[in-house]
Amino acid sequence: MSTLLPDGELASSAPPAPTEADDAYWRQLSDFTYAEPTDGRLRRLAIRSIERLTGKPRLRRLYEQHLRAADPDFWGASVRRLGLLLDYERERLRALPASGPIVIVANHPYGVLDGLMIGHLIGSRRPDFRIVANGVLTRSAEAAPFIFPIEFERSQRARDINLRTRRQSLQWLGAGGVLVVFPGGTVSTAQPAFGPAIDPSWKPFTARLIHAVGAPVLPICFVGQNSRLFQLASHVSQTLRLSLLFHEVANKIGTRQRIEIGDAIAYKEIAHLRDRGTLMAELRRRTYALHPRPELGDRVLSLPRLG
Repeated sequence: MSTLLPDGELASSAPPAPTEADDAYWRQLSDFTYAEPTDGRLRRLAIRSIERLTGKPRLRRLYEQHLRAADPDFWGASVRRLGLLLDYERERLRALPASGPIVIVANHPYGVLDGLMIGHLIGSRRPDFRIVANGVLTRSAEAAPFIFPIEFERSQRARDINLRTRRQSLQWLGAGGVLVVFPGGTVSTAQPAFGPAIDPSWKPFTARLIHAVGAPVLPICFVGQNSRLFQLASHVSQTLRLSLLFHEVANKIGTRQRIEIGDAIAYKEIAHLRDRGTLMAELRRRTYALHPRPELGDRVLSLPRLG
């Protein structure tokens, strides 16, 4: 198992006072929130308040340092500034085809952290990648070009964005690019709250893309889960769950993250699975087969809709 170490310590000197030219990125920093414009006023206030009281200020300072440093490698810089130690098999990553369309599927135990780590890994081998991810990542000017956003608010704007993402994903694969998808569509949750966190059933959208292009698939499994506080909150309130997502990034600063990379699955191996649900269940099973507890692939998360 090889390990990628951070490139040096975090900057400790105080940044210079912002100038008028910095206004855009200060607004950008303040826009990082899981509160949606269509949320009620009290819900927005609750999410923003808890974010400020937990992980967001620390992450904001790190992002500010990144902007000051003008590091062109957003994904690598994110991993380094968060002090993450990524454990993975380099040979497995090198086996990723150097060209041609491929769909990368992964479980989603942490949230935005999964996107940062997978962007760093895949980008080191195939810079022609895009990630289907929560639209909150597009609020970073550096990440936005690599993101096909998914919006979760209930509005015509969100529906339009999601339809555009579907079209762009198909076009990107058709042009020979790499597409990263978290087919669960939401962060893994423990059920019951003191058990292991797992994804819900994987959504069939990815199967449509795979069949349309005849693309091979590479499964990647993140070994880990969010804190017990997050798991408990997920059984109580969706508002509380969302408000803790930045906290879950902050509490993993300086941690070791194990990532298992599977073998690429040739399209001919799965072409017969025409039913989209069946194909996604098989890809989910193969992804969790990389986990130290492969039996998790036989479980499916099913939580009631919370407010």
